[in-house]
Amino acid sequence: PDFASKAGDHTMDEDKFWEFLTEKMQQTPLERMPLLKGLNYNEAKKILHAGTMLECKPGDHIVQAGQMGREMFVLLSGDVEVKAHGSTVAELSSGAIFGEAALISEVPRTANIVAKNDVEVLIVTQETLKKTMATIPEIMVKVMFNLAAILSERLQEQTALVAREDSRPQTKAPAS
Repeated sequence: PDFASKAGDHTMDEDKFWEFLTEKMQQTPLERMPLLKGLNYNEAKKILHAGTMLECKPGDHIVQAGQMGREMFVLLSGDVEVKAHGSTVAELSSGAIFGEAALISEVPRTANIVAKNDVEVLIVTQETLKKTMATIPEIMVKVMFNLAAILSERLQEQTALVAREDSRPQTKAPAS
């Protein structure tokens, strides 16, 4: 991916990295990230430390529609816009995840994700996911359950949106 040249592994130990994330997010990752729901402090530290940090500037495209991907992103600080078909369809702030569909199913990205300001994200690749599943499966079961819940919530939101659009009165062109 285009962002790979910007990515760098964090060299902090788990405790320092946790402190760094808490400062960036202005609260602990356990309080801010739905992906970590139900994990304890030590479990969450292990999961977050397995990822790779990426820093982006305003206007940077973190994800581009149509690109193939095998990673998801956890927004650590800053804000991003989700753009599809030329318009902003959502805005995300720290704690949110995006790109999770490509992580799971290796499908083309469906939207552009653009940094609105200085942004830091944690990249979780399929390789990282598989490695952590092999080394800490009891923790990864919780993370995967949370990921499934997040995907389910997004599916419900999109289904409701489509249902609202379908229920709007259709305007017909006048007969000539």
